Amino acid sequence: MSLYHNPKPLRDMIRRAANRRIDIVGIWNSEGLQSGTGWDTAIQQALGVDRYGVYATGCHSFCEGDGASGSGGGYWDTTDYSKTVETIANGTLFTYGNARVTTAPSAQRNALDWSSAPAGSFAPTKPLYIASGDSNNTPTGLSLGGSTPPTGPFPAGDAITWTWWGVNWGGSGGSFQPIIRRSDSPYTQLASLGTIAYTGTSGTILKSEYAQAADPARTYPSAFRTHSGVNPTSMVGPLFLTYMRACRTNYNRGIAVTPFYSAGGRSAYDMYEALIGVPDLTWEHLFDAATTYQGAEITEHCMVVDIYEGSNQANETSVSAGAPQAGDATHPDNFVWYITQIIAQIQGYWFASGRQVSNLVFRVSVSHPINDSLIEAKCTAYRNALVAGLDFTDTHSNVTVLDRSASSSLSEMLAESDFSDTVHLTDNGYIRTERKAWKQLLATSSRLDRSARVIRVARP
Repeated sequence: MSLYHNPKPLRDMIRRAANRRIDIVGIWNSEGLQSGTGWDTAIQQALGVDRYGVYATGCHSFCEGDGASGSGGGYWDTTDYSKTVETIANGTLFTYGNARVTTAPSAQRNALDWSSAPAGSFAPTKPLYIASGDSNNTPTGLSLGGSTPPTGPFPAGDAITWTWWGVNWGGSGGSFQPIIRRSDSPYTQLASLGTIAYTGTSGTILKSEYAQAADPARTYPSAFRTHSGVNPTSMVGPLFLTYMRACRTNYNRGIAVTPFYSAGGRSAYDMYEALIGVPDLTWEHLFDAATTYQGAEITEHCMVVDIYEGSNQANETSVSAGAPQAGDATHPDNFVWYITQIIAQIQGYWFASGRQVSNLVFRVSVSHPINDSLIEAKCTAYRNALVAGLDFTDTHSNVTVLDRSASSSLSEMLAESDFSDTVHLTDNGYIRTERKAWKQLLATSSRLDRSARVIRVARP
């Protein structure tokens, strides 16, 4: 099997990061955000720190948390690759903050509604909701580590644009009083951002920004926090906050990575079932937040969606309505159907948002070689079926398929000590294999593969 099928769309899109900002959104199983590492970290290292630069953080939801797993987990390490971001407070400290927020009114909840997603979803699925009449004194926010490339993507003294989003309420909306401060001792407050109120047309989304000026003398980490002092009650409901992120203001090229879905033990079936339940506005808000630093002209916005699964589908027992093989949950036809349905859904919402489908590219890969012969046999079947089941000349002309088993073999991965168990990799394992896969793609010619250019004529 070939290493890449239909490589040109992905290669051409990624190469544009040499001259402009490109955002990458991940839809992964647990390996996207595996214990603070995974494809999220590895992509930032391989394409960002190693090559084009990381121009911004991904989108972090306000109650995301920084536990052992989850976006932000493990990023507070300014000496190791691209890990320079963390969310400050664990979302479980908030009475209302979790992936299954169902008590918020639908007008607000639709902006970030993962009520159909698994409760253990680690990606940014967790809005901060405080009901009318309530208040909260638990801080949350986003920290940037002070570092200098190549050990980390965010030089501490750079100009930084801090951006966050919340949903307006009709009548009297709630508010909070964010600050920028040092994220290490003595935790000096650097700026007070005033009172941000969310009173307006109910359901509309308010984007707020603060420009932190460059300062070459700033060698310490900075943080965006929801309030100052020792737990003042400064977040007042009704309040529904969605995403926060930070951008290197004057770095006008490179990549940023946002994990949109990543959950442990979840299969292609689970991904499909979760994603079809996401409201239209959640998709639209994701696209707006993920491309917010690419400029005002949305027809120029570019995105790569990275889809990864296989190992969990090998043990799946459930089948979605409409899947082609109702009697065999793990059948390769079902795997391909789930992936193509996810692609079609994302393309439809991207186009409906006013963006150009020509600026949307997918990288799809089945799990890397698994050190379990039964699971690996299923993954081999999925790899073959995926290539056979996509129409690269029409419907899936913007889809590139990576065969990770052709990039890094099982014997190579064992020899390199890439595995932390039979399925998951070490930090170095994710980074090593991801570096290799991108190098293999970007080192090749932009011309069509020879097999696609040569026309074979039968001789008489």
